[in-house]
Amino acid sequence: MFQQIGILKLKPLPGSPHLGNSSSFEALQEAGLAALKEYKHLIKQGATQILIENSGDAPFTHGKFAAEGFSAFSILAAALKDLSKAPLGVEIREHQPILSMALASTTGCDFIRVRQASSGQKLGRILRYRSKLRSAVRIFVEVIWREANQKQLSQSLRLVSEILKDRSADALVIRSIGSEKELPETSLQAIRELAQTAKIPLYLSGVFEMSQLKSLSRFCSGVILESPMKFRQRHRETTSEA
Repeated sequence: MFQQIGILKLKPLPGSPHLGNSSSFEALQEAGLAALKEYKHLIKQGATQILIENSGDAPFTHGKFAAEGFSAFSILAAALKDLSKAPLGVEIREHQPILSMALASTTGCDFIRVRQASSGQKLGRILRYRSKLRSAVRIFVEVIWREANQKQLSQSLRLVSEILKDRSADALVIRSIGSEKELPETSLQAIRELAQTAKIPLYLSGVFEMSQLKSLSRFCSGVILESPMKFRQRHRETTSEA
């Protein structure tokens, strides 16, 4: 089954600079009600999996996350997991894979997303931490793909090969940026062959049109839909075509 992973973007959590005069408890209540509404909406629109992230906390502080924010995120993730039949993933932004693994493991979530893992050492730390927790949480490793020139293409292929060789990813996620937002089929084929050799699923991340999904399904297991508006549009088109 072709997977469509919808992103549930949480409202500002306690510790966020956007709370205004709200108390931490009021912020948690507001974020919780909004998260439940958005979860139901994504499932109704056809999402087969949900990725929860703290988008409302932007701008993010690199390498830091408020303790009260982590507590609130954990409460919300656990509550959604209790009612969800779909697999749930979490991502604490920005660049917080260890905290994401801790949160997912203690709330029963199914996977985390780790972005642009350019260092095998970073992924090694996550793997060791997962082993310490005796956790079954899967690690979706997202790589930014660039191929504006031959040098960038070679670097992208080398990064993907290194990650798969280390067996540090349970799923590979490719995000294309810059002038090459739509990957040519030759690149998709090359990436798919690498993922198949490693025996892990391949996902594409970004904003997609309905017309793209059928062709993309030949190369990957699913997509991570970065735009809720585009997601709703795709679903309406799918329904009308059916």
